[in-house]
Amino acid sequence: MVLSLALLLALVIGFVALLPRHKQQRVRAVDYTEQVQLLAARASFPVEAPAGLPGTIQPNFARTSLDPAQLHIGLVIEGTRFARLDESAAPGPEFLAEATVGPATGETVQAGGQQYAVHRDASPTGAHAPGPGEALVRQLPGGALLTISDGGAKSAATRADLLAIAGTLKVARPAA
Repeated sequence: MVLSLALLLALVIGFVALLPRHKQQRVRAVDYTEQVQLLAARASFPVEAPAGLPGTIQPNFARTSLDPAQLHIGLVIEGTRFARLDESAAPGPEFLAEATVGPATGETVQAGGQQYAVHRDASPTGAHAPGPGEALVRQLPGGALLTISDGGAKSAATRADLLAIAGTLKVARPAA
């Protein structure tokens, strides 16, 4: 009986050892095109969305709403870092908190021919420390707001990642 259990245990260990192992989980990419086109047809502002993302950046989440008009897209960079794109026709405190947008730093950056204000969560000392909690923010016509943030998490996107995403933004055309 002990010999049978030892043989069974050896088979299980051998089977587990042969299973493929991945350093990173595969990202299930989503197609946000239809949602963006429908929102573009109804929004009071020019909806912008990534077009031609590099292969290292995959959209894994997309959600729109109409009242107020909002777009939320989650992005995974190289399977390990996360960013988000958020747009709203009515960017109140709830929207900014959900989009993880902290206070403005006074710094600006350029990407895709557009200027963005840099926002960052303040450290406990009140200083604007580099690291998680950074967002690029741009005012859109009609009072709408576009934000690209690192989500403030431990696995946050870098500023270079945020700038790469910003560089791909194009105004979406409404569905025909």
